[in-house]
Amino acid sequence: MKSPESPVGTVVFDLDGVVYIGSTPIPGAAEAMARLVRSGWQLIFATNNSTTTPNNVAQRLQEQSYLTIDERSVVTSGASAGHYLSTVGVESAFIVGSQQLRESIAAYGIFVAGHDHPDAVVVGLDRGLDYQTIDDASRAIRNGARFVATNTDATFPTSEGEAPGAGAIVAAIAYATGQDFVSCGKPARPMIDLISQQVRSERVIVVGDRLETDIALAHAAGWGSVLTLTGVTSSASDIGEEFAPDVVIASMHELPKVLELWDR
Repeated sequence: MKSPESPVGTVVFDLDGVVYIGSTPIPGAAEAMARLVRSGWQLIFATNNSTTTPNNVAQRLQEQSYLTIDERSVVTSGASAGHYLSTVGVESAFIVGSQQLRESIAAYGIFVAGHDHPDAVVVGLDRGLDYQTIDDASRAIRNGARFVATNTDATFPTSEGEAPGAGAIVAAIAYATGQDFVSCGKPARPMIDLISQQVRSERVIVVGDRLETDIALAHAAGWGSVLTLTGVTSSASDIGEEFAPDVVIASMHELPKVLELWDR
């Protein structure tokens, strides 16, 4: 087995719809990850979910898989937004989103401000969204604040089916302001850049359930791609030519064998 300093390759996992759905682990996912670690693969986890932090994700994955997961191997769209803001000189941001998104932005030294004259407005999933918040965010953007989206996912998978995602909120504010925005989630460049900082191998494989985010990310970065049919994309017949994956699997339990045979 390769040492942690020289992995045989890197697997970048999506989470919702791949490793778990809501609070329910996907059967075989933990075992597949453990098998890959034993075989010398580096694991990175990249999610467009802005309602969690890298530390929260790492703790959940450890409880589910009994693997040691370093929070530095977890990239969230909130962290990607915070990193992006720190690289463009933003000092303050008004947040449309969860407390976890506020923590993710603050972790990069960005002051979480009110709606009066922030440098930027960051929009993520906000389950408590109200009209006043949309109004406040829109006014700040029209007054010159940068418009930043954690991601543009229209929906996300739950145990009850698909629920509206952050993209639905971003769209409302974009329509109200008539302004363009920078997206920091998959498959956008800020997310690729932050993931790439953690990659320790030349060979990278992205595993996801959503064509327009996970597989599109792999295409944009020049990485391999595996689509699993346990989340948003549930049938091979749903796959179009634009974001065709290299491999399609029914579930994560097939992944170790697929990677073992990939280059044969």
